[in-house]
Amino acid sequence: MKLRILVAFLFVLMLSYSVYRSSAASPIVTGQFPTLTPIHGTPALGTPKNPSSFTFVAGGDNRPPSDKDDQPPVFQTIAKQLNGTGAAFVIWSGDSVYGKLKDPEKNKDEEKIKKEYETFQSIIGQANLPVFNVPGNHEMLKKGDVPDPSGTMVKYFEKYVGPQYGYFTYGNSAFIGLNTDDQVASIDAKPSGGSYAGNVSADQLAGLSSTLATLAADSSIAHIFVFMHRPIYATPGKSENALGPPSGPAVQAVLTNYAKYPNLSFVIAGHQHLFYAAPPASAYGTSFTRTDPASAAPIFLIAGGAGACLAGSAKPNTGGFNNYLVVTVNGTQVTVTVQNLGSTKQPGC
Repeated sequence: MKLRILVAFLFVLMLSYSVYRSSAASPIVTGQFPTLTPIHGTPALGTPKNPSSFTFVAGGDNRPPSDKDDQPPVFQTIAKQLNGTGAAFVIWSGDSVYGKLKDPEKNKDEEKIKKEYETFQSIIGQANLPVFNVPGNHEMLKKGDVPDPSGTMVKYFEKYVGPQYGYFTYGNSAFIGLNTDDQVASIDAKPSGGSYAGNVSADQLAGLSSTLATLAADSSIAHIFVFMHRPIYATPGKSENALGPPSGPAVQAVLTNYAKYPNLSFVIAGHQHLFYAAPPASAYGTSFTRTDPASAAPIFLIAGGAGACLAGSAKPNTGGFNNYLVVTVNGTQVTVTVQNLGSTKQPGC
């Protein structure tokens, strides 16, 4: 009897040691991004029929010109077109609502912001596709383009949309969403709208680097896409529209490190209400192709034309047209096709 007890004890001890060795050899990676989930009211992400061949849509900046205006007609047109693109899901780069409450910390406008989010969801939900959305400045800031030190706008976004940032995988690709107005509660609320140009916290930046490193080392991930609101590179002469220092240069340094992240393929932003590409060899082109891995920085695109008042000249050669992107993954190759919906002036603009 004692021998059996001794044998059982030794077996449990060896098993425990084996588990310990296994966990010690494969430690849990800390500092990585949380899982990004589709916005409330849209379907869950499915499984691709072919992991190396699929399509998705990218866009953003559909918000109305004021808190008294309806969602723009062109946004409703885009929502109706999405399902016909053959896309498996949508990634959206923010400014989905007008937002910018005057006194968010008083909670007196929650019903107003709730209705704005519900209207956005009801329109884009017509596509019957999973939609992943990161916040823009209109979701995060107070009226006057200044940070909300109370954190109430962040709370509303998480309550009615979902996580502020994170990542998910689909087929042979990974998708990272950033919040370019992150942790504004920790920023001095005094800066004027002209002096504040976004923020990516140290925690989010560390998570971005850690997640990129893990994904770049994963042999099953052929492509990495990053989507965000404020762009790294703005159009010429409009540097104030880019993510400002100190966050901008720090994020730029991470995202341009192609030696470390050779399968970081495209970075898609919004904020400027137009289309633009950097490097600007074909800044206002109609399509862009990349093969990964590559010995080059990712292609940076601004697709901020989903209905917000157009910026600059309403001409195709300046990017001044309503737009969204159809992105096709085919093995090691990615092709982005720009959908030009014209330069029709939206109501209220």
